[in-house]
Amino acid sequence: MYVKCDTVKKLQPVQLYVDSEMELRGAEEVISVQAKARVDSVTPSAGAADVAVSLDHAAIYLNEDGMTSAKDVSVRQVKLTAPFLSESSRVICSAGVVSTEFVGTKKLRIRVMLEVSGVAIDTIGFENADAAENLCVKRESFGVISAGPINGEFIAEGSETAREAVDEIVFTESRVKFNNVSSATDITRISGILYTYVRYISGGKLSGAVLRIPFDEELLTPGVTEASKVFPVPVQINESVVASEVDGKTELKAEAAVVVGGYYVNCDRAEVISDAYSKNKEIETEYARAEVTDDVCSVSEKIKFFGSAETDGAAMSIVSLGAPAICALGVTGGDPLVIEGVVGAEVISEDGDGRAVRNFVEVPFRTETSLDTACPYNVSVTASVEDYSARLRQGGSLEISGEIEAVVYSETVREVRYLASAKETRDKTPDDELVISLYVAGEGESLFDVAKALNSDEDELRAMNPALEEPLEAGARILFYRM
Repeated sequence: MYVKCDTVKKLQPVQLYVDSEMELRGAEEVISVQAKARVDSVTPSAGAADVAVSLDHAAIYLNEDGMTSAKDVSVRQVKLTAPFLSESSRVICSAGVVSTEFVGTKKLRIRVMLEVSGVAIDTIGFENADAAENLCVKRESFGVISAGPINGEFIAEGSETAREAVDEIVFTESRVKFNNVSSATDITRISGILYTYVRYISGGKLSGAVLRIPFDEELLTPGVTEASKVFPVPVQINESVVASEVDGKTELKAEAAVVVGGYYVNCDRAEVISDAYSKNKEIETEYARAEVTDDVCSVSEKIKFFGSAETDGAAMSIVSLGAPAICALGVTGGDPLVIEGVVGAEVISEDGDGRAVRNFVEVPFRTETSLDTACPYNVSVTASVEDYSARLRQGGSLEISGEIEAVVYSETVREVRYLASAKETRDKTPDDELVISLYVAGEGESLFDVAKALNSDEDELRAMNPALEEPLEAGARILFYRM
C-alpha cells in the first residue's frame, strides 16, 4: 500500500548582479535607468531549476534635443538549486528587480540586482506493508496534504487623467496586490489592485503618474475545492499604457495581462498499519518512520514604513515615483516572530532650474507578530509594498511612507511510524492450560495493545468485557480467560 503525501518547499531566493551596456548617442546627462523582470520559462532538472528571465531596460537622458529615452531587452538564465528537485518537479518562480545602478553617459554601464524566488511541489510517499488475512493490525489515520500548481491569466484595464500633456511614455512597471482569494470547485476568485507606475516626457521634462486599477476575476484552477487553501503568485505582468486626448485632457489608459502562478493545498486523510501481530504465528516485523506535512498556514501582517533621505537641498518638487521593491526581508524568532527588511524606491525630483534629479531612498521596517501554533514549522515570509507616497520637507529632504503586507507561511509536520514488512517465521506453541487474567491498562494503551499482550484480539476482549469503555483510561480492568 503506497501512501502519497505532497510538500510545498520554498526555494532559497537567488540575488545576483546583471551587468549590461547601452550606447546613448549624444547623451549629455543620464537622469534615470529603469529595469523590470519577468519569468519566461522554468525548466527543472536533477537538483536544480533553470529559470529564463527577461530584463527590460529604459534609460532616460538628456541630449542636445532635450529629454529622450532608449530601451533594451536582455535574457538571463538563473539557476535555483535544491537537492529534492527533479525533472518531474513542479516549480513556480517569480522575478523582480531589487535595485538599479548606472555609470557613464554615452556609453552607459548598468548593474541590476535581480532576485528570483520560487516554490517546488514535491510529491513523496512511502510503502506500507499489506496486512495478511491472519494478522491482527492496528491502523492509524493521519492528515496529509495534496498540492498542485495553479495557472491562469486575466486582463486588468483602467485609466486616469494625467496632470499634463504626454509627449512620450518612456517606461511602465506594474505591481499586483491581491486583497482577497477564495475558492470553489475548480475555480479561484481573486480581487485586488494593479498599480502601474508610468514615467513619461511632457514638454521636454520628465514626469510620471501612478495608475490604480481594481480587479475582480475568476480563474479556472482544476483540483481546487471550496476547502482548498490557494496561494497565487503574479509571475508575469505584460502591461501597455497609451496616452490620448479626451475632452481636452490627457488620459492614460493601461491594460495589463497578468499571468498568475502559485499553488493550492488540500488537506486529506491517509491510513497506515502502525502495528501487527498474529495469534497463531511468530512473525518478524520491520517498522519505519516517515515525515509528512499535514497542514499549511499563513498569517498576514500590515506594516507601516516611514523614512527620509537627504537631497542636494535644491529640490523644489517631486515629478515621478518609481515602482517600489523589497530590498531585504527576513523572519526570525518564535513567539513573537520578528519580520524586518528594507524598502527601496526611486524618486525623481526637480530643482529650481527645472533639472531632474534622481534619488534612491531605502527605508528599513520591522514588526512583531504571533504565529498560529497549529503550524509551527518551516516558517518563511514574503512581502509586497502597497501604495506609497513621497513628499519634500522644508530644507530639501525627501520623505517616503507607505504600507507593506507581509505574509508568513508555516506548516505542520509530523512523524508517522508504520509497518514496513511482516514475515511469518513459525507456528506459536499452543497453550493448553486454563488461563484467567485481569489486565490493568497502562497510560496511553489501546485495546489493540492489550490484545497483543494477551495474544487475543480486540473483538474477543470486547465480548468478554461488554461494559468496557473505549478509548481505555489508565487503570481500566480487562478480564481475559482461555479454556
